Amino acid sequence: MIKAKLSFGLILLLTLVPSVITAQVDKEDITFGKYRTIYSEVLGQERMLYVKLPENYESSEDAYPVVFQLYAHFLESYYLPVVRTTHLMAQMGEAPEMIVVGSMKKRLKYFTGCTSFIRRV
Repeated sequence: MIKAKLSFGLILLLTLVPSVITAQVDKEDITFGKYRTIYSEVLGQERMLYVKLPENYESSEDAYPVVFQLYAHFLESYYLPVVRTTHLMAQMGEAPEMIVVGSMKKRLKYFTGCTSFIRRV
């Protein structure tokens, strides 16, 4: 019984510590992009974005394709795989270097509290 409690405690500790460390990262200096906030006049609200530029973007006058990634707030599941894949494909010569823009707006509020659909069914 004690061994099970210790194992559970160790697992809990190992899952919480990376979360705390990640939460303390400065959002302006993210290695997989820069954190930006823009105001949308059309939507009437601020939008939070991650923007990953190609390495030589500042010194180049080239035009780059842009990949727009929805749900970037799920970093590990959605945004990072796109950044890694586009970077790897550019390194292998399979695709041009790209700008990756990830939108971090959580849309859950648009789907909660809606009862009109249920009433129609």
